[in-house]
Amino acid sequence: MTTETARAKRGQVGSSWSLIAITSIVLFVIVVLLGFGAWRATRPSPARFSIATGAKQGSYHRLGEALGRVLGGEESIESAEEVITQGTLENLRLLGDESSERNIDFAFAQSDAAFGEDVRLVASLYDEYWHVLVSTKTVDSTVTSLEQVTGLPMWIGPEGSGTRAFSKRVLEHFGIDTKRAVSLPMSELGEALLDGRVGVAFVLTGLPSPMIRELCDDRVARFLSLGDAVSEIPGGEADAIHAVFPSIASTIIPRGVYGSYPEKPVRAILVSALLVTREDVDDDLVRTVTRRLFKKRARLIASSSSSGSGAARGGAPSVARHLRERYDPSRTILPYHEGAIAYYRRDRPHFFVEYADAISLGMTALVGVASLIISASQFLRRRRKNRIDAYYRQVEECATRLRSASSEELDELRDRLEDIRSKAFADLVRERIEANESFIIFQDFLREEVASIERRIEKEERSV
Repeated sequence: MTTETARAKRGQVGSSWSLIAITSIVLFVIVVLLGFGAWRATRPSPARFSIATGAKQGSYHRLGEALGRVLGGEESIESAEEVITQGTLENLRLLGDESSERNIDFAFAQSDAAFGEDVRLVASLYDEYWHVLVSTKTVDSTVTSLEQVTGLPMWIGPEGSGTRAFSKRVLEHFGIDTKRAVSLPMSELGEALLDGRVGVAFVLTGLPSPMIRELCDDRVARFLSLGDAVSEIPGGEADAIHAVFPSIASTIIPRGVYGSYPEKPVRAILVSALLVTREDVDDDLVRTVTRRLFKKRARLIASSSSSGSGAARGGAPSVARHLRERYDPSRTILPYHEGAIAYYRRDRPHFFVEYADAISLGMTALVGVASLIISASQFLRRRRKNRIDAYYRQVEECATRLRSASSEELDELRDRLEDIRSKAFADLVRERIEANESFIIFQDFLREEVASIERRIEKEERSV
């Protein structure tokens, strides 16, 4: 018998004993949890609570409004009130102020904020992108890098907002003075960019943002890239920030996210948006909120896409569509609330495998296999990403050709795009690419370019 065969047989024996041990533990825990659940069922949940959101034009407030609608009147919750604030800093202050008449139990916050000891994580929601916007009306087109904005009148977010704290942190790292930053509400930003009160604005928000879309449609601002968005070699401001602050990731704002803007990919940075609560908030309430957040995702998308500023300019995709149930304590800086943990672990019997090494002779082999699986998964994920990136570049090449294409070339370009679409969907069916956010953006981009060709063909046919 070879060493490999022996190791495999020991792994099989260990796995058998692990399965027996795990089954026994699961049965015991189920009995305990049933008894504990019956006891907990007699405890009442709070009937009313509030969620600290953000500025009325922002993603936090729209998502908070939608969550309030979904939660209000459901199960044991009488109502859920969303509270307009300036953002992360004020939200965390209100959350920690137990004497406040607002009774804040939940709040939205950025993942890079300074959290108190009693703050607990409910859910990681979506990514927030730091948009750097330069006025097209008052700033020369030669301003193309972050170091060139020194001296321009700047807006770094409302007072007390997470955007302001984040922007100060990043800008001061590069030695850019923020002491004279203009202080005005987010609702006045477009007008300020237009009349010269603001030359450059820094906006931290979900992608795509209705407010950014409105600024782009009105052509009062253009995007500034934090480095080369095409090269994979680190070297720009975004890569520098990630190197210094690992919690801040370097990313790309793809071309065409806001209709025709940006006109080319933009290098940017991002943090995560979180839903947090206090440690002393009732476990049942937190579990209910967590469950509703993910189980009612379709209602959240519909509600936040059609409400208030979310409907600006004909309606914008809701950040709620980016919600994904992710539970990984090893990747969070905050401990999860016990109520949220109770939801996430509702059907996770493999959780006990983490503690089965004391009774499982095959644990080492299992860890080795898991490492290989993870490595293989990462390799496949990289391959899938490379594939969708390649399709994206092909569509971008067609878009570039379309600008100067003759009448005879339009049909060729349309056929080329349809061929790209067919190949991409074939790869999707074969699981060579994933149906993730990148694929959605690719679809939207391709659809827009096909529509542009159709419009040009129709226009030329009418003119004949």
